[in-house]
Amino acid sequence: RGELLRHQVLRHEVDVRDVRRQEHGPGADVGEQRDHVADLALAASLGFTDWLALEARLPLRLVETTAQYHDEQGNELPEFESIHHRDETLFGPGDLELVNRFRVVSGSPVVDLRLGLALPTGGIEDNPFALGREGKRHQHTFFGSGTLDPIVGVDATFRLGSFGLATTLTARTALYENPRGYQAGTRIGGAAFPVHGLGSSGIQLFGGPA
Repeated sequence: RGELLRHQVLRHEVDVRDVRRQEHGPGADVGEQRDHVADLALAASLGFTDWLALEARLPLRLVETTAQYHDEQGNELPEFESIHHRDETLFGPGDLELVNRFRVVSGSPVVDLRLGLALPTGGIEDNPFALGREGKRHQHTFFGSGTLDPIVGVDATFRLGSFGLATTLTARTALYENPRGYQAGTRIGGAAFPVHGLGSSGIQLFGGPA
């Protein structure tokens, strides 16, 4: 299942004290960053009874970032290098999620409760906020949290004949700092999509902290 989660354009002020330049020259006053982010989730489920199943989900993430910097007159500075953002393409697996699914309501709607853990299989970076305060080059893109994170979620499917509407809500949080001194925030995601017969298709919309 492939999901395009985010396409955003960020425009921000750049503090010249927090940047490095490849060559000496004028400082940049304005930077524009473009992020193209795509996630692909590989998932499998094993049912034990009609009310209990074990699920595994491994996300794969592709991030393409471009950054441009300009002087006060709006002229592009191609030799300018920021410690925060740069032109790069990153790809890798995220944290493997192992979740128990419990059927709590049968019929219409069908309601499932999900409880599990995210294992620290995704790549992590040094705390970007601490490095930024020190004026050091850093990375804001993480593929994992570096910690064992509890996951709780609830799914509800409403049926009308062979058609239905599936909804899901998931929360995940880090309870402690990872080995590199960074603690991820709480992430909350929701989705809704139509289902029919043995297959499903639709658009999933996610919200919550990035």
